Amino acid sequence: ILLSGGREKNKPELQSTDNFAFEIEERIQCNQSQKVLYKTRKDYCLSLPLPLHLAPNRDEAEAWEARKAEMDRTGERVKGDDCIKYQLDLKQCLVSGQFIMM
Repeated sequence: ILLSGGREKNKPELQSTDNFAFEIEERIQCNQSQKVLYKTRKDYCLSLPLPLHLAPNRDEAEAWEARKAEMDRTGERVKGDDCIKYQLDLKQCLVSGQFIMM
C-alpha cells in the first residue's frame, strides 16, 4: 500500500476534509498468469490493525470485556464511565500494519 498525501490541483476551493485525503495504491496479482494490476483510489480513512496484545492495559481491558459480557447476559445496564478501552500508540498500529518498519 502506498500512501501519498496532497491536494488536487486546479481546485478553486478546498474543503477541510481534503487536508486528510490520501491515495492508496493496491497491487493485485493473478495466481495463474502472475500478471499484476495496480489500482489507485482516493481515501480519507486509514484502516489499521490493532495489536491488542501490545496494549499496556491488556489484562484490565480483557477483564472489562468479560465483565461486560456477563452484564449483557444478565441484562444489567452498562455505564459508559465503567468502560475500559485498550490503550495503544499510533506507532504500534502503523508498525503492525507494516506502514512503517522498526
